[in-house]
Amino acid sequence: YDPSTVSYTREAMVAAAGPLANLAGFLSCFLGECSRGRALFGVACLSLAVFNILPIRHLDGGVILRDLLFSLLGPVRGEITGEKISRICTVCLWTCAVAVQIRCGGNLSLLFISVCLLTKIAGG
Repeated sequence: YDPSTVSYTREAMVAAAGPLANLAGFLSCFLGECSRGRALFGVACLSLAVFNILPIRHLDGGVILRDLLFSLLGPVRGEITGEKISRICTVCLWTCAVAVQIRCGGNLSLLFISVCLLTKIAGG
């Protein structure tokens, strides 16, 4: 896959395929008999879809946002606007991760992922 040979619309469609597949997995878990294992898998699929659609630069939602902004504003203004939105969303994600960790403790996954995204954005 070479993004330089594809239009913004097609690249956005490719990026949307992952979250849509997760949503399909979520919906398929609740068709027919719903066991505890299927329900947990469905919730995991939904969680992954929601996380992956966040408008953060290195996630599918960030790619979709960038392509939409490039189409509407042009590459220069679209890049600047997309970068600002991505930074704000990443800081919000990190803030939520810290709040969840302080309040609930236990799972550090969200905190580690948000720190990784912060360092990627800070590094350019």
